[in-house]
Amino acid sequence: YCQLMRQEARRTVVEVDERQGRLFQGRSTTTDGKRWMLWCNDQGMHNALLWTGRLAQEMDVTLYRAETSKLVTVGTLQYIRMNQDGEVLTDCAEDDPECASGSVAAVVHQYDRVKA
Repeated sequence: YCQLMRQEARRTVVEVDERQGRLFQGRSTTTDGKRWMLWCNDQGMHNALLWTGRLAQEMDVTLYRAETSKLVTVGTLQYIRMNQDGEVLTDCAEDDPECASGSVAAVVHQYDRVKA
């Protein structure tokens, strides 16, 4: 996996002019102020590896629906289901915002994007 991500990172780095480099600060880098390099974010690289099948060529891959995955990306959810202890739940029906019988998520992604 790490080798694939390294290859994808190298593949997606492109040289840009200073105007573009400054426009995309945070995703660009320069060491001398003259050569600017722009790179793809990690989510784009994960998606490319997954949906092109390159990841599955190297390891077993199992796809889960967002509602049943143990990794819950809450930044895009309409409803965040939690149990009485405040733990984020998965395995809840999309039309059941009061779900309390789901499984506790193992990983909560993008929790910092949700307003309390």
